[in-house]
Amino acid sequence: MESGRQYEREGKPREAAIQFSNAIRLNASSVDGHYELSKAYQESGSIQLAIYELGQVLQLAPANMNARVDVGRLLLQTGQTEAAAAQARWVVYKQPTNADAQALLSASSAASGNRSAAMQAIQAALALAPNRADFHTALGQLLAADPSKQPEAMRELQQAILLNSKDVSARFSLASILERRGDIKGAEQQMQEAILLVPQSVPARADLAALYIHAGDRAKAEATLQKATDDLSNDPAAAPLLERFYKETGNTAQAQQTYAALVQRHPGSLSLKLTYIRVLIDAGSLDRARPMIEDLVQQHETDPGVILLNAYLLMHDGKNEAALQLLQTASKNEPDSVDLGILLARAQDRLGDQQKAADTYRKVLRSDRSNLEAQSGLADLAYRRGDAADMKESARQMLLAHPNLADGYLWRGVANLQSNASAAAIADLEMALKLKPANGFALVQLGRAQAAQGNAAKAREAFEHALQLSPDPAAIAELTTLDVRAHQPAAAVQRVRQQLQRAPASAELYDQLAQAQLAAADTSSALASAKRATELDPDNRSAAQTFTSVILGTGQLAPAVDLWNRWAAAHPTDPQAPAALGMLYESSGDNKAALDFYRKSLNLKADQPEVSASIAALTAEAGGNLDVALSTAQAAYRARPASVAAADALGWIYYRKGLPASGLQPLQEAAALDDSDASVQYHLGVVLASLGRQAEAAVHLNRVATLAPGTPLSLQAQQSLAKLSGKGI
Repeated sequence: MESGRQYEREGKPREAAIQFSNAIRLNASSVDGHYELSKAYQESGSIQLAIYELGQVLQLAPANMNARVDVGRLLLQTGQTEAAAAQARWVVYKQPTNADAQALLSASSAASGNRSAAMQAIQAALALAPNRADFHTALGQLLAADPSKQPEAMRELQQAILLNSKDVSARFSLASILERRGDIKGAEQQMQEAILLVPQSVPARADLAALYIHAGDRAKAEATLQKATDDLSNDPAAAPLLERFYKETGNTAQAQQTYAALVQRHPGSLSLKLTYIRVLIDAGSLDRARPMIEDLVQQHETDPGVILLNAYLLMHDGKNEAALQLLQTASKNEPDSVDLGILLARAQDRLGDQQKAADTYRKVLRSDRSNLEAQSGLADLAYRRGDAADMKESARQMLLAHPNLADGYLWRGVANLQSNASAAAIADLEMALKLKPANGFALVQLGRAQAAQGNAAKAREAFEHALQLSPDPAAIAELTTLDVRAHQPAAAVQRVRQQLQRAPASAELYDQLAQAQLAAADTSSALASAKRATELDPDNRSAAQTFTSVILGTGQLAPAVDLWNRWAAAHPTDPQAPAALGMLYESSGDNKAALDFYRKSLNLKADQPEVSASIAALTAEAGGNLDVALSTAQAAYRARPASVAAADALGWIYYRKGLPASGLQPLQEAAALDDSDASVQYHLGVVLASLGRQAEAAVHLNRVATLAPGTPLSLQAQQSLAKLSGKGI
């Protein structure tokens, strides 16, 4: 215990935590041991561990009101406002004269938006302890939220400074009011006084730079951040100050030059080296960053920042499993590290576990409620699963925390687009682009919104603008769609070839080229391009799907079966591989194998209406219980009304039950959704023939031979056509 306290006095909280942990091993019921360990964890930034240790204190000593107030403060810090308020209320109930509990109740009320309760509680705290500077500061900050109360707020903050001239929080709050009142000099003076009091405070330096930025003096802001980084070269929080400043101004060249000089001046600063590497990566100079990362791994293998960059390198090289293992181990040792949490979520996402990725992002947000990367990560996951409600909620949180940044408007716009509110989407996306003009993703979404409004020219303009920024496969795909609709697939092929000159090793572009060539009816070229895409990136899902689509048109299914078998071996928990194999075996006429693969896919992921629909259709085909099959297909159709597989299965099962008229509409919907699906064309042709509409039936049955030549399905279509011919068609 004494050794731990000595480390605390020396400012070494990690070493202190080790000693206090050793003491607890010898005496697990030591209240002091758990309490001191919680303080050491707080000092080292491990807030969740600190909360756990305070929980141990309260188990051993439930009447320890100081521990309750301390744990309440930490709960509030991590965004658990109601839990913090509960601790405060309990202490106030047990000890009505506990001023710290009243102050905690005030802070938690303010955090939950109950300003009147917050005012009442802090005034009660001041009545109990009128000379507490921090209470005057809290009251001043509450008053400052009301512009009409600013004079009173200033008096409270000045009183706080009078009581404690070293109250930095009071000085910064006073500076904020002075700035809003136009007194830049007064605000600058208060901030400079605060920096003199706490020269090691990174937030103090950052706030002074922000004041200069708001005043329009970016040169002074840069100089302030430069001095902070030089003065605090070993502080991990100071190292990225200039990185963020240059990122906001888009000056990547200056960022590289500045950090190269900083590293040269402070060769022993690991924090500066890590930041310099990030600057290089952001500038696209991974070739320069790679040897630096590899060198740091040799020297500082266990440092969280080094682990982070090493994991990034592994992910860049496609070694996602290795990166995940590295990040999981590091996160156990550093559970409160936001940066580790963000990259861990990305690794989980890359390996197909979107639920775990979302959980990890949410854990980050519990520690840092305003973290933009975590909020954007959740929004992106919602976007990819088509969940507009979750996306809109993430956007709302972004706009609350970062109202002047583009991200919230971007994701709200995308959510509106997915909700078919295209006019609102256009307004949000245009605002996002106003705040951040060079955003290719926003331009693509704006183009889609314009297309939804019927503004083809404006849509094309947005997509082409996105292409000017980078060879964006999404923009190319949308332009290809516009070209095909305009009966100009050759223009789409030419455009993709031009973009390939900019990025000749892009699997995404070869995938787009294959799709354009397929639209132009150039099957052999499409097959070569799709094959090249899968060779460049064997893990590219879209390329694998395009290759499969092209192969289906050739009637030679073996290469696609081989591709998905390899995919299944590389991704054993991915349900899409057995689903794709099921579809391929169904196309070849091997319904038994198809059913086996479809069921394997459902075992990996139960909620797949399309796969359930395919199983239902094959079960009906094999003479199974048609009522059960129909019920399954109806459920799938309700869950995925825009699913080709669900609509096709429902229509065909109706036909098998002797209800072809009921099956016609879903089959027509399936054909409208995808007119290149040979199975849909066959089923629709057969149903139309049974309804006496032979001429229409012949059109669809003839398409089967074109779409799936040489397959059992094509043979069945020919047999159906022969029957129609016998009827004079």
